[in-house]
Amino acid sequence: MRFLFGFLWVLISVLGASVGTLHAQSLPHFPKDLIAPLNIPLALSGTFGEMRAQHYHTGWDLQTNEKEGLPVFAIADGYISRVRISSKGYGFAVYINHPKWGITSVYAHLSDFYPALKSWVESQQYALKKNELDWNLSPEQFPISQGGVIGYSGNTGSSGGPHLHFELRNLKTEKTIDPALFGYTIPDVTRPVIESLMFVPKGSFKPSEIIPFRFNGESLGKDTLYEVADTFGVAVQVYDWVLDAEHPCGIKQILTLWDGNIVSEWLADSLDFSEVKHVNAQWLSNVSERYGKTTYRTYQLPNSPGTGFLYIENDGWLNIKDTMVHAVTVMTSDFSGNATCVYAYVQKARKPLDNHLEVNALLVDWTNGGTIAQGDWNLRIPVDAVYEKIPMTWRSWEGIEKSDSMQMKITIEPKGILFKNAVVLENHALDWNALSLEEKRKWGWMEVRKNDEWIGWEEEKNGFLLNKTGTYRWVRDSKCPKVLNPNTALTQGYFEIEETESGLKNYSASCGDQWIKLYWDAKKNQLRLDPKWRDKCKGKEGQLTIELEDRSGNRGEMIIR
Repeated sequence: MRFLFGFLWVLISVLGASVGTLHAQSLPHFPKDLIAPLNIPLALSGTFGEMRAQHYHTGWDLQTNEKEGLPVFAIADGYISRVRISSKGYGFAVYINHPKWGITSVYAHLSDFYPALKSWVESQQYALKKNELDWNLSPEQFPISQGGVIGYSGNTGSSGGPHLHFELRNLKTEKTIDPALFGYTIPDVTRPVIESLMFVPKGSFKPSEIIPFRFNGESLGKDTLYEVADTFGVAVQVYDWVLDAEHPCGIKQILTLWDGNIVSEWLADSLDFSEVKHVNAQWLSNVSERYGKTTYRTYQLPNSPGTGFLYIENDGWLNIKDTMVHAVTVMTSDFSGNATCVYAYVQKARKPLDNHLEVNALLVDWTNGGTIAQGDWNLRIPVDAVYEKIPMTWRSWEGIEKSDSMQMKITIEPKGILFKNAVVLENHALDWNALSLEEKRKWGWMEVRKNDEWIGWEEEKNGFLLNKTGTYRWVRDSKCPKVLNPNTALTQGYFEIEETESGLKNYSASCGDQWIKLYWDAKKNQLRLDPKWRDKCKGKEGQLTIELEDRSGNRGEMIIR
């Protein structure tokens, strides 16, 4: 099976009525006189709409040569409408409204703001005594001209390394829009890599057939004709290499055809924040992937909002009612228009295919939920918690930890499922129910290999809320967070914090009655101290007090003289 050059004429006619028309109608409405937010050649490390761990990506991640402190520029005239400081998410972020163009531009993971804005933000922090804030501003407070420096690139928040997250939103709806539609160009000559096509029988949870491909689109499968269920969906494992990117990025479009007719069209042009969390409705789990989340369903699950689908027929399911040979074609393209197309010939299977149901699994339906019991524990799956019927199992065991203490662990399968709404893990043991609320808050679940994701007791739900399947360990956090470097912190400018379980929740510094600004860098377990703290503490008591509280309610205090 070779790359589908001969079949492209079919797609050209189809795309002319589909994608081509879409872009011809939409592109002229987007301004093309915006400037770049960086003064270095733009290079991507993350594309718009690609699948991430728990969401679709809503902007571009622009490389900053692995450096912090590069000037970041306003792309057009406007005014700063929002400023945000957080130890998570976007970290230091600036939002600019551009009324003339009807858009909002967002610049995230900054290391700092430009001087006038920085001074105002600090004044608000000290007035409110808040280390983290999310503040809306009026148009007259901070007008900005195109090309004005608004801050400096960094690695704050949930950033995995120095870069600039650049985002464009519709000013009225706040829907995010692919920056590629605004005329930004980035060198990209490589078409997407399709690793495989997968055929998933309806009602099954694993592919019945996985067809691998070479980079040039040539099939590595032994057969050229594949047997499929009478109703099945198509999934495609695909990613895109962008010039200078150190890892593969997401693709922009997937077009699926059945005997030359469009069945579904998925396009990452715009995303609504209410739908970005539904990435798991498109990602096909239970497959081996070379690079993270790269397997896209081209069909829609029954409890899915259908994020990104411009057109879909019969929810994307393919039906065979005869014994004839049919053609399945999948075309993918990136933000630059580079395309890869593969196809396979299929025929109805002569005998029923294995639906891969797990033994002793509870088939959970989104319309009624369900409960799985294990000893004193119940896993309660509420209505509307999953996207499809899922055969869920879970097991628990006790393992020896390094401290030689016994620790309970649980595994909920199939792994990698992100719930539409959280499920509840309940403990019905008499000794647990007899505990005080304060003691219950000391206990939590932590995902194995994700030690920063503490799942604590929710009194209102009378349980622990899990957002995804996987393996978790049962932990009691009774240790108070503490400062490790009190003697050198004042010269280093930061405090090293020991908090290994539930994570830091609240933190503050003061000298006498003078509150002092801090910033929590969770990636480094460091609290950065306001460089101007000595000036602010003049005339106050000769000591600096650091107060810490973790998510389990444990409190620690350190006095530095």
